[in-house]
Amino acid sequence: MFPPFLRWLVRGSEWWEQIGKFLNVGAVFESLKCADIPNFRLTIPPLVEQRAIASMLGALDDKIELNRRMNEMLEALARALFQNWFVDAAQAGLPEGWRMGKLRDCCERVENGGTPSRNVPDYWRPQEVPWLTSGEVRQKIVAATENFISRAGLENSSAKLWQKETTVVALYGATAGQVTLLGSEMCSNQACCALIPKPGWRFYVYLHTSSSIQALEQQVRGSAQQNLSQQIVADLPTLLPDEHTIAKFDSVVAPFIERWICNLFESRTLAALRDALLPKLLSGELRVPAAAGRLVGVQI
Repeated sequence: MFPPFLRWLVRGSEWWEQIGKFLNVGAVFESLKCADIPNFRLTIPPLVEQRAIASMLGALDDKIELNRRMNEMLEALARALFQNWFVDAAQAGLPEGWRMGKLRDCCERVENGGTPSRNVPDYWRPQEVPWLTSGEVRQKIVAATENFISRAGLENSSAKLWQKETTVVALYGATAGQVTLLGSEMCSNQACCALIPKPGWRFYVYLHTSSSIQALEQQVRGSAQQNLSQQIVADLPTLLPDEHTIAKFDSVVAPFIERWICNLFESRTLAALRDALLPKLLSGELRVPAAAGRLVGVQI
């Protein structure tokens, strides 16, 4: 067997069917004997196809990993620029036209999301509008949500549609104080607070707020459930540079963050393609010529 192919074989449905067949169910925990694994009955394609399958799926994974590393670099560049332009620049005193204020001074609005009534099925079907939950705010940028509501649910609840590149802060529970940037248009539940930026302030608001997570977490209150208030978020102490500097910073940083968002969406598409191909390739429903396997790294 071609060793890299094994990586994909163990992710297939046949492998997990065999796991279920040989699994030992105990009173405390389930177990699988290593000695049983050689007895697994699996469909193994010819060696040339194993190489082609491993090459094709591996190329998709390699591109996803490349995007991940590129995003780490893009984030580091954006944060380094923020540090240099604002944090370092203000250490010797505020430049002319700069002042201290609150986070709300950078925003047109600071508002919470909302949840449509669970008793009205039409508010949840069809799934039309991405609906963010506070648990998803752990992501630095949210490209897509697990949950959706309908247009009727949006129109008949306190949920609000927030634009791409809006900064969102989680208010409740284990993620209280965490910060994310919306990679696309979406709404959220009431456990999230959106900072609707003034024109030109979108990336300053995000980088400042996400650099202040520790300060926000120190403001979390409550014994039964940890929580922040919208007012605490809005009142976060914030350096307010002059409008010219902010506009210039926004234009300089925009290519880095927009490329970051594009990479997230591309990786989601590639992962979906990989996951759709895997069972078809392993079952033989889809055959990959050896030449295609060799060329796939060039085609992506």
